[in-house]
Amino acid sequence: MKHLYLFSLIFAFLTSCQEDLTPSWLVVDNVVFTTNESVEGPNTHDIVDAWVYIDNQSMGVWEIPFRMPVLDEGEHTLLIIPGIKLNGQTGNRTTNAFYETYTTTINLTKEEETKVVPTFKYKSIIKIIARDDFEDTGVILNPVTGEDSTKFEIISKNNYPDIVKYGNNCGMLKLSSADSIVKVVTDLNLPVVQSKMYLELDYLSTNSFAIGIISETSANVQNDQFPFVGAYRTKEDNYEWKKMYFPLSEQINLDPFAQYFEFYIYGALDNDNSEAVIYIDNLKIVYL
Repeated sequence: MKHLYLFSLIFAFLTSCQEDLTPSWLVVDNVVFTTNESVEGPNTHDIVDAWVYIDNQSMGVWEIPFRMPVLDEGEHTLLIIPGIKLNGQTGNRTTNAFYETYTTTINLTKEEETKVVPTFKYKSIIKIIARDDFEDTGVILNPVTGEDSTKFEIISKNNYPDIVKYGNNCGMLKLSSADSIVKVVTDLNLPVVQSKMYLELDYLSTNSFAIGIISETSANVQNDQFPFVGAYRTKEDNYEWKKMYFPLSEQINLDPFAQYFEFYIYGALDNDNSEAVIYIDNLKIVYL
């Protein structure tokens, strides 16, 4: 009996010292992105990850939507940095330096869910040096040759109600067996900057395509750096508009003498296509 009593005391002591592993739950099902549309364009985004911090302690990177256990309760400061896929590649993920961090106070309760809908927007310090939504801002892309002019046009929601999603218009590049290549390029003399720079683009496509850079020196010497990143065609079972972020800075700075640059979109008919279309919208170049 004496040994049983001693064992009970030891067991009670050990039990009382065990850490409580009952979690609270932080739940994020979706996010909201807002823009000043007249200046920044439509509020399209592809925020896929949340870099989560609670009381300035990293809780890891979570793919949205997520349900995250937290071994704590009560009031805490929550900070979420938005994450994106560079070049639309699932394996190339990073934070978006152009979006503000979401910060709020949450109150956690053991075994209960605390739901949060993070809201994001562009940082006030970003600059947009080129933008084209094919509405009233003017078209910044031009066919490279006369032949390309027949394969690039602006289409309206009136004529393509199932295609045009943002505003009233979008751009369309056409490819066929007879005209299997198309290229459109800017003519803006965009200044080279040393800071981080992205080209943002919305697209819907039955064909792959590529983005390229043409750098130019102060002596007007041009260097076509060839398409440096490609976009896959939209999957047939999920034929919806996609958002992509193309980092431009490293590519532009490959030419140490570059003072200006242009970008272009290049399409060549995929081998298994006899015809194809590439719809584009909401082009913008942003930098810090």
